[in-house]
Amino acid sequence: MSNKKKILMALLLICGLSLVIMPLAYQKYLESENVQQIKQFREASAEEHLPNCFISDYQEHLDDGNLLNSDKLSRLLDDNPDDNDDIELEEALEELPDEIREQFREIIVNQKVIATINIPKINQEHAVYYGTTSNILANAVGIIANTSLPYGLPGEYAVLAGHRGSKFGPVWRDIGEMQTGDTFTITNDTHRLTYQIYDIKIVTVDQTQYLQPSSNADDTAQAVLVSCDHTISYGRRILLFARMTEKESL
Repeated sequence: MSNKKKILMALLLICGLSLVIMPLAYQKYLESENVQQIKQFREASAEEHLPNCFISDYQEHLDDGNLLNSDKLSRLLDDNPDDNDDIELEEALEELPDEIREQFREIIVNQKVIATINIPKINQEHAVYYGTTSNILANAVGIIANTSLPYGLPGEYAVLAGHRGSKFGPVWRDIGEMQTGDTFTITNDTHRLTYQIYDIKIVTVDQTQYLQPSSNADDTAQAVLVSCDHTISYGRRILLFARMTEKESL
């Protein structure tokens, strides 16, 4: 075999190994970042809490239907803002009610971790942020804008989104294994909340009515987990509906 062929074979081998190693290395990096995010949240939450008045004011404005009524802010929470969006973000924040604006600015602009979610059945624990930008969902779980913060207050309806798998690292890859009766926990800076799944639906992406509580919903705090459904089509979503069964102070 000539030297040129040997070099070519070596290059092809290196390229092939790279295609295998790089995704695995990136997945390990994402896992390490997730562990670090959770650790930092736990350390910070032991000393610094979101004000109770902010949590209650947020839910009150949400119930009244006058929270995040700006299309601009909703878009910035769903897409990755670029440098040109900074001014638009500040303008959108100015439209929020006075009593929650500054705290909301810290959560969004500084991408503050709000909680962690632990799903024992699929052995997954992730940091939870507010918003569903691709940067957040690459390695974490995001609260969909205009839904509740998970603090266990009456009437809460928190909708949390996670990818079935990010570019290289899965977040909720095995969420399809979940069944009614299974539980998960959301831990914020003051409480550990336990939820039990009572219903599972496969819906199309335009069936957004499930992102808001039904008119006959009771006051029990609820959480809905949303992810892609791979069993039928990438254009469908799997929704896991759960009610809070326990609220434990930290």
